[in-house]
Amino acid sequence: MRKHLRPFFHWTYSQFFIGGLFAAGVAMLTYNHFLPAYIFFSVAAIWALIYWQVSDHLNAKAVELEKRSERFRRKPKQEKTLVAFKKARRSYWTSNLAGSAMMVVLFISCLIWTHSAQVENALSLMAGPLLPANDPNPPNDVCAPNDDEIAVFMGQKAFKTAQFPQTVIRIGDDPVISIDRTSSGAISLSLDVRGNDGRIIARIHNNVFEINQNNYLSMKRKDRSSLAVDDQYGNEVLNARFLNPRAFRLTAKLYSAGKSLDTDSFPGLIGGFCFSVAKGAKVGSIVQIN
Repeated sequence: MRKHLRPFFHWTYSQFFIGGLFAAGVAMLTYNHFLPAYIFFSVAAIWALIYWQVSDHLNAKAVELEKRSERFRRKPKQEKTLVAFKKARRSYWTSNLAGSAMMVVLFISCLIWTHSAQVENALSLMAGPLLPANDPNPPNDVCAPNDDEIAVFMGQKAFKTAQFPQTVIRIGDDPVISIDRTSSGAISLSLDVRGNDGRIIARIHNNVFEINQNNYLSMKRKDRSSLAVDDQYGNEVLNARFLNPRAFRLTAKLYSAGKSLDTDSFPGLIGGFCFSVAKGAKVGSIVQIN
């Protein structure tokens, strides 16, 4: 096999193919084309590993090992041939494994680099999905969702429901925060965050967010499960975290129908309470702000 592969993977050609594939991966990474980058880096790594296995360096050591092995088979009881055979075997496998390990490390480094760039790019986008983390629910045992429930935690208050879809907060006639459950049983959150002029600052629809680039100051995302948005006055108007598949933690300043609501301080509601909707219950909205 080595003899047949050597003409195709000789360094005369491999230096161009490996370098070209690596350069193509870097170019794809520069332009945020991540799947082609993974492919180019993978092919470059495979080519490099094959080249190393059929390289002149390893071939010379393999020939030496075969020669020493043949002498040892002819004279197995001679100490000198045994020592020479072991030395040749150790030299071959040390070179083989060291070179292969170096290429694998470089390949893994390229994958980590690509993944990091991919995540960084995703966190900078003005629109995209919020993905569930693996966080525990806040310390509110009363409102821990059961198997058939989903929950939204807002400050010292929590809302859970086994009835879907369910409006959590309605201001006037407008549902401003709603939750549903996907076919997999995960929570699906929808809300609009507006300024006091009624213009949308940020929207989450079925866990997919979109920022109005003409009506915000900054967006912060520490990971793909979090989203925080400041309005043009520098006030944080949204801070959402997809805690786990069945719960969101949410803080928002909401405006609708000429009224405002800060989810940290509901008028007329005492903190530390859990508001629950049982399966089959017909509830227009858990909280109604008139």
